[in-house]
Amino acid sequence: MFENKWGLRFVAFVLALAFFLTVNNVFGNIFSSSALTQSTTRTIQNVPVEATYNSKELYASGIPENVDVQLKGSQSKVLKAQQSDDIKVELDLTKTKLGKHKVDYVIKGLDKDVEGTVNPKQANVNLEKKITREMTVQADVSNKDINSDYKIANEYVSPHKVKVIGGEHQVDDIAYLKATFKDNTNVSQDTTDTGEIVAFDKNLNKIDVITKPSNVNITVELKPYSKKVDIKKKVIGKANSNIKASDIDLSKQQVEIFGNREDLSDINEITGEINLSDFDNSDEAPVKLNIPDKVTNTNSSDINAYLSTH
Repeated sequence: MFENKWGLRFVAFVLALAFFLTVNNVFGNIFSSSALTQSTTRTIQNVPVEATYNSKELYASGIPENVDVQLKGSQSKVLKAQQSDDIKVELDLTKTKLGKHKVDYVIKGLDKDVEGTVNPKQANVNLEKKITREMTVQADVSNKDINSDYKIANEYVSPHKVKVIGGEHQVDDIAYLKATFKDNTNVSQDTTDTGEIVAFDKNLNKIDVITKPSNVNITVELKPYSKKVDIKKKVIGKANSNIKASDIDLSKQQVEIFGNREDLSDINEITGEINLSDFDNSDEAPVKLNIPDKVTNTNSSDINAYLSTH
């Protein structure tokens, strides 16, 4: 009886201890504490880059707007750093001379026990004398912006002149200022919308400059899509005289066909049939065009065949 009492007390003690440990999450805290002290690596994306230099007289190009910062340290401090708004990436150009340089990124706002790196570690910066010049902007609307049933009749921008601010050599290298739609695609009617300006050199490489304004209005006027294709002569029938295809000239060498741009992409010529018997009593004969099903319309009126005089 005595032994049974102590056995029951021991079992009760074990159950009470287990209950206490579970309620107070003793093991969980031990494991969590251990995990938080372990080293880890995390990345903060799109951290803004702040460059310090005499921006009134100088222009710095090659500086990215944002970079990714890799953090390394204990899990608790890295997680805290990820949630912080104090982390900054700086480029100090205050003592940098004119020209091209590799400048180290400096990360500010990190705990001393957290290591931060930017990859690549340096920015390729070009520091030049700052100039401003007025230049003309061209609309640059491509086929991918236009519904394939249409093509551009006219395009223009407003305002058509903007101020370009940049390094002296950069501005001198600008061959084109092109404005492209920021958002509009699959345009199927006359449209005016916002366009973003991009500067290019003569080889169509982008040039890092500022334009004021940075956006313009682009207007496109559309018309049904069409293309001109050659007419391929095909002689049928017989004539009283010995007329050959080489003896026949056409009033038009090409015909304009209408339809969807993709449907017409593989149509490069259309056959025009000429019946030689039509020349028995005349030097002129009608031309019958064999129009493919994908063609919705043509300007095929008044296409005739004539006997060559040479």
